[in-house]
Amino acid sequence: MFPPPLLETVSLLCAPPGAGWAASSSGYAPLAHALHERLYGTAVPADVRARWLAEFGRVGCISAAVLGVPYDGGTYGLRGAAAGPLGIRVAASRAATPLFGTSVVDLGDVPQFPALPLDEQLAPELLARARKARYGVPHHDLPVAMLSVHQHLVRACAAAGVPLLTLGGDHSVAASALAGREASRIALLHIDAHSDLSQGRDGLSLLHSSWIHHSDVTAPLSALVQVGVPDDAPAPAWIAPRLTRLSTLTVHTNPVDAARRVLDAVAASAATAVYVSVDIDALHVSEAPATGLPADDGLRSDVVVAFLEAVGAGCRVIGADLSEVAPPLAGTRMWDDDVTCATAMRLAAVLLGLLAQGRPCGGARQDIRWGDGR
Repeated sequence: MFPPPLLETVSLLCAPPGAGWAASSSGYAPLAHALHERLYGTAVPADVRARWLAEFGRVGCISAAVLGVPYDGGTYGLRGAAAGPLGIRVAASRAATPLFGTSVVDLGDVPQFPALPLDEQLAPELLARARKARYGVPHHDLPVAMLSVHQHLVRACAAAGVPLLTLGGDHSVAASALAGREASRIALLHIDAHSDLSQGRDGLSLLHSSWIHHSDVTAPLSALVQVGVPDDAPAPAWIAPRLTRLSTLTVHTNPVDAARRVLDAVAASAATAVYVSVDIDALHVSEAPATGLPADDGLRSDVVVAFLEAVGAGCRVIGADLSEVAPPLAGTRMWDDDVTCATAMRLAAVLLGLLAQGRPCGGARQDIRWGDGR
């Protein structure tokens, strides 16, 4: 049975899957309409919402949940990642094997709010007006800024014991996902073509390039393991003692051995859980071209899958996000056969599997050899 407190929170704070962004961008609304026709048999907004909420009443055992956060206000570069949650769902709805099985629930989207990402950054008058307009008088204390809403939902999922995969959005969404976690000793596994270790810009501390520092200031990380980041990327003093890096070559050579190095770093830090954050631009440009900064020499998706599965076999993964999927940058209007969204869909399925099979850090590791059954 779906936890009633979580259902109440979702019904207040979320839009149906794909509606968080496209509903406020009329040029792309047909994409959401097509998705809703496939998922719910209708594109009428009120009917879509009613059928989406009705699905929660039919949920049995929950292995994990998915939440879209269509926010890309944290970048100074090319935008388009706000369309990521919709694009991944479009790809999943067209796939032969459904991404969301009967034990995975789709919590929908955090609705767009065209302002700063956190409630604390909004003027009190604007915050009060936005709360009244969105929720009415009885809910005067609910969040409205997108990443504040996200953080609230992460906490609600944690309280209900539901592991959550966040679909971004730009990489800023990882900060609100981490802020909502209750575990005090978290190791961060960060797969990316960029280090994201900036401390901010123009007085802003939470950007797609500074979310790790922002998170660490809020709640210090036990360890940071970065995969795919260039070897010559600076390691600032504030994180250097807790930082382990694995190159693209290291992971390609033997992903399972690379995973063991991750597990060793986690164990040495005495972390009790691992959070996995994946930026799609870590993947080779041939598999993920529709992103703001694609990587020419990035990781192959099959290697990432083998690496993540080996990590999940030896530690407890309590949360994950997949960010920077930017379908509008693909150059195809309706995202038919979009390579990046298809790649992201496959990685999302793997991350959901890790959340479903989580086990305590330091538990028995499976004896997996690169090449077995592949």
